[in-house]
Amino acid sequence: MTRRTRDLSRFLRPVSLSVAVTVGLYAAAILLTDGGEVAARLRSLPGGFLALAVALPTLAFLFRFLRWEFYLRALGHALPPARHLQIYLAGFALTATPGKVGENLRALYLRPWGVPMSRSVAAFTAERLGDLVAMLLLSGLAFGLVGAYRWLLAASVVGTLAGLLVIRHPGAAAALQARADPSRFAGRMLAALGRALGAAGALLTPRLLGAGVAVALLAWGAEALTFALVARQVGIGVPVTTGMGIFAVATLLGAVSFLPGGVGATEAVMAALLVVAGGTLPEAAAAILIIRVVTLWWAVLLGVLALLGLGAPRLEQNLRPGDGHG
Repeated sequence: MTRRTRDLSRFLRPVSLSVAVTVGLYAAAILLTDGGEVAARLRSLPGGFLALAVALPTLAFLFRFLRWEFYLRALGHALPPARHLQIYLAGFALTATPGKVGENLRALYLRPWGVPMSRSVAAFTAERLGDLVAMLLLSGLAFGLVGAYRWLLAASVVGTLAGLLVIRHPGAAAALQARADPSRFAGRMLAALGRALGAAGALLTPRLLGAGVAVALLAWGAEALTFALVARQVGIGVPVTTGMGIFAVATLLGAVSFLPGGVGATEAVMAALLVVAGGTLPEAAAAILIIRVVTLWWAVLLGVLALLGLGAPRLEQNLRPGDGHG
């Protein structure tokens, strides 16, 4: 086994663990509800509808790539579109990580193309903030159902605004770099964070932030619409807009849980809100199984395929001193 093959298997190991844990959780949930009824709901779905349920999230992934491409071009970097798309999708292999931080794997592939890691992290930060704003807006569609969770949504709004203010403040990046000791590892990481904050601030001007949130609304709206349509298809008579809001609320609270991919927390909130909206537990289980496969796990599969095509990044090229400048 070559060194690069070992490196690639190391990147893929967390994916295997996440899949194994998730399969176990889903199997237990189905058995605890009514496995026969869940299976019947799944069998009732026509093939054409399942194709649509895959197509909408795939379109959402394309929207996100276009936003990423836009961000990197705004930072002065342009890559061949086909290779850039492959690199972007490779990040999805580690999307089932807390806060999706594993998607920063892209930085290792972008570095040989002249993109400093600080700018990859900056684009990732701008992505996450834009996603958060979009999901908060979509979650308002289910505000009447969330009950005790409203305080978490309010806290998310406050936290998002605070994060935007910190990143946009010109002194934040300078303060971090001024306190960084280049002779220590922690100091170098602090300096890199300062550079990333500075670059992220450049992506959060009103024009760029507005464009990023608009694309995020299209992308997450496509996934939320998929969820609403799936819920109705399995027999839950929830209005489409309410179903979209349920998806947004559950995704947000799954992210707040900081579990890998929100697995467990997202599904629990989806199930609770679907039952409140008039569904049964078997119906909710069927809808959740489908939506998580066609959004989260379909993204992971595309990421793994892209990663296999790229091979393991050459770490020695990415970890050399001075990375992040420029």
